[in-house]
Amino acid sequence: MDTILADRRYAMTIFRTEPGRQPGRVRHTDGSALPLSRPGQDRPRRDDNLDAARPGVNPVERYRTDDIEWACQLGAQVYYPQRLVVLEGHGGLGMELAVKRYGQVTVGSMTYSRSVRIECGVLDTGYNINIATTGTVEATAGGRRLKLMDDTAGVFNPVDDTTLDHWSRRSHVVGFKLDRELVERTFQALTGSPSRRPIVFANRLDLTSPTVRPWIHLLQAFVPAATNPFSVNSHWLMEREMSSMLATGMLLSLPHSHSSMLASGADRSTSERNARRAAAMMEAHPEDPWSVEDIACAVGVAVRTLESAFRKHFDLTPRQFLRSVRLERIHEDLRSADPQQTTVAEIAYRWGFTHLGRFSAVYRQRFGVLPSETLRNG
Repeated sequence: MDTILADRRYAMTIFRTEPGRQPGRVRHTDGSALPLSRPGQDRPRRDDNLDAARPGVNPVERYRTDDIEWACQLGAQVYYPQRLVVLEGHGGLGMELAVKRYGQVTVGSMTYSRSVRIECGVLDTGYNINIATTGTVEATAGGRRLKLMDDTAGVFNPVDDTTLDHWSRRSHVVGFKLDRELVERTFQALTGSPSRRPIVFANRLDLTSPTVRPWIHLLQAFVPAATNPFSVNSHWLMEREMSSMLATGMLLSLPHSHSSMLASGADRSTSERNARRAAAMMEAHPEDPWSVEDIACAVGVAVRTLESAFRKHFDLTPRQFLRSVRLERIHEDLRSADPQQTTVAEIAYRWGFTHLGRFSAVYRQRFGVLPSETLRNG
């Protein structure tokens, strides 16, 4: 089946199991022991992660523990407060977790050596999509029972009282958490008005549905990025855009309580003033990780309305306009930089261009010379 399950090679190679570890501590998979922070302290991170060498990149965090208390605390820091009960099996808990944060989206890959039940209560702060790539997980969400397996995922809403009743031993789950604020802000950007009631998605997600499959393919993009610290989409600007795309796709592809509002296109009209206001915001702070949804929310219009206004007044999309502004700033930086101390790649990466070949092409198209020539000649 051509869904996220097709990328199981990423999910199943995240961990290097370290036998013989003592319980009571969480261990990074490099072998270093890390006592988790108590409530109110900063969450743990890998000190030696390769991502730390790259500016603006959140690290991939990898953990293993046999201790239930630490497992609960780690689960709470990554996802939600929870209570964990071992149901069956022998030996240590064998919780293994790899997690990466993309701003307001968290992607985690998790398995247990023993069958467990995880009681989360009302999630409140986010939406969780759990996909079982191997094994099964029986769950209850808002009183509704569902079973996660190869063709069925679970969507858990902030208002749902959620329990993973039976996570069978060695079942592997990839969990995506989208912050509630991200989903609600994206909804406002799409419709031009905030949701007055909680947005509630159907809990059962059919992974084979033709309307869902494009969004599942988008989810796939997060899995290799969560396991490869040098992935292009690990850049903070790319992460912001991808998070926004994920929330937009979720609202447009998955059935939920506000689907009719999106289908009706309840947009407010916009004007040249709003388009120019949005343009002024991007020109004032082009270094910010703007998404189209952010800009639309800031000026109080829907995304489609804003895009229409930009095409009418600037003959560009908002993304094209922002790229144009960033190219101008790169041009200025290259002209003023010392070629003995600065490279084209450093300046391009600083402004969110991660593919140097494409960057050089658009730069030359805009200014008639290669960026290296501008840096060399000033």
